[in-house]
Amino acid sequence: MVRAADAGDGAGQHPTQAMLDVFTMQQEIGRLDGLTVALVGDLTAYGQGGFKLLQAYFIQLGAKPVMEDSVAPDSKDMSPLLRKIRDSGADVIVIHTVAQPMALIVKQARSSGIDLPIVTSSSLVEPHIIKLYEPKELANVCAETPSVPEARVTPEMKAWADAYKTKFGVEPDGLALGQYDGMMMALSLIAGGADTPEKLMAGFHNTTYKGIAMTYKSNGKGDMAHDAEIVCWNGTSPIPSVAIHYAGQELVLK
Repeated sequence: MVRAADAGDGAGQHPTQAMLDVFTMQQEIGRLDGLTVALVGDLTAYGQGGFKLLQAYFIQLGAKPVMEDSVAPDSKDMSPLLRKIRDSGADVIVIHTVAQPMALIVKQARSSGIDLPIVTSSSLVEPHIIKLYEPKELANVCAETPSVPEARVTPEMKAWADAYKTKFGVEPDGLALGQYDGMMMALSLIAGGADTPEKLMAGFHNTTYKGIAMTYKSNGKGDMAHDAEIVCWNGTSPIPSVAIHYAGQELVLK
């Protein structure tokens, strides 16, 4: 049985997100040691940065890449790539690309009869990407994401997600909730006397803030969000459920 994974964000390497994709694979499959991997990236800086990180992670953890390939971000026909993946005999497909090729690979794999468990990154959790699929195409698909407000896993998140959907007519995603939490933290600091850019910056570095998605606290290096969730779809709804929650307490100043 073949499984697929996707990772990354932005133009850099983003080691935390690549690491979370490894965690997602382990959650879905149950092991990494001895797995054979078909690794797919794209030709952007984002795709290549995460591609190299994942190569190193898999070797370190005992998973063996047996096929490595990259696609152009504007590729439309994924059938040659899917044939290579079939022929590789890989246990796992890892897709580290921007949203467009990732969405097409998953969509075309399903339409060609490749009914495989798939693991993706937060790109798949975004509402405009989810709309590309019928719910049944997402059966046994998992992803990592900073939060999943559309799943309404806490009363606070449910209230916020319901209000968001009423206001904008669409389900929210983790990016929208992260932006909301960040803005509300800034407003609370301003209300507390942070009336200059310097005071506001100091407040971000020194204040613990309980948002709707998570509790935010600087680690002194500009990182404030230390939680992540692995979500999965059951094939009957476009809204995933939370499979496991990770709280990176080792990254938070105490």
